[in-house]
Amino acid sequence: MANIVLRVGSVAYNYAPKIFKWIGEGVSYNQIIKWGHNKGWW
Repeated sequence: MANIVLRVGSVAYNYAPKIFKWIGEGVSYNQIIKWGHNKGWW
């Protein structure tokens, strides 16, 4: 369990600038979640 939290935490940390940029460009939160899920991150 802690493993998953760490993994999501590091992915979020690495991709935060991109995610904020996407939100700024109107990419929805759900699309980001779906995209990350497709990548197998969560």
